[in-house]
Amino acid sequence: MNKKYLIISTILVLISSLSFAGTSWDYNQSGTPTVFKVKPIQMWLCENYNLTTGVCTGDNVHNIQSTVTADNGRCDIAAAPGTGAVACNMGSTASVPKGITYNYVRMELDRTMWLSGTVTNSGSNADLASCHTDSSNVAASGYADEGSTGGTASTQALRFMSGPGNEDFQGNASVGTGNTIDTKWQSCYDSGGAGCSWSNIEFIDDNGGTAFNGSNGGSADYSQMNNYSVSASGGPVWQQGLADADTSLFMIYRLSSPFTRTLDTNPTIAMSFDVTDALDANFVKSTEGSDVVSGCMLYVGNPGVTVTFSD
Repeated sequence: MNKKYLIISTILVLISSLSFAGTSWDYNQSGTPTVFKVKPIQMWLCENYNLTTGVCTGDNVHNIQSTVTADNGRCDIAAAPGTGAVACNMGSTASVPKGITYNYVRMELDRTMWLSGTVTNSGSNADLASCHTDSSNVAASGYADEGSTGGTASTQALRFMSGPGNEDFQGNASVGTGNTIDTKWQSCYDSGGAGCSWSNIEFIDDNGGTAFNGSNGGSADYSQMNNYSVSASGGPVWQQGLADADTSLFMIYRLSSPFTRTLDTNPTIAMSFDVTDALDANFVKSTEGSDVVSGCMLYVGNPGVTVTFSD
């Protein structure tokens, strides 16, 4: 039987925001999306990987290209809940070599993901009850994706903003554990280390606010820094940073256990997922101009992902 493999992945995005005199924030609110589409491009099976570059190492790296054509190559991981559910079949594993032990998968995904959902605000600083995705909202490069506070949720394209990844920091990381960034945000604010990146929020700028850009701390009214660190507690063990020109992103997951193909039947690579609280939002009120305005920003959250490989 020509088995297929299910390829689903996600990113852990950390957002660091600082309040200045004219902004009040409700940070890190989350909700569960009803739509969560990702567009896989390709994957590699790896014996090991380079901690600095995220490139697979060893003599037996195996590449598999996505063959998904429906819905412009996208897979909706929120539409396939439950054990054994399939979001999409990416391609055949017939060419996976026998006798090679693989420990990791390296993923390339489209930088944009498509989500629909609502986040309820448990804070009170921004005077907003909730934020939802809105297909009519399109952010310019360098700006955070803004949600809407009226109407109903529709599927919105959320583009990962530029920010540092593991190639810009390594901390106390090793190949066997998650690579952390415990002090990276502080070094960005203090000295603007490698890969540091800040984003603007359009409605605050329109209301007379000025975003921190790494050097204008004395005149900035608000700050939002993006990074693509990974947690030692789970998720990917390596995550690429993003520059403005990048159209795709890369990450590495550890297999739940090492796999060596021994049978003639095609193996199955399965990625199981949980999209609970996988839509994140920040709520903010700005008093920089003559008006008091409130709004919300939306980000792709961190679905749980487990990768297994079996004959």
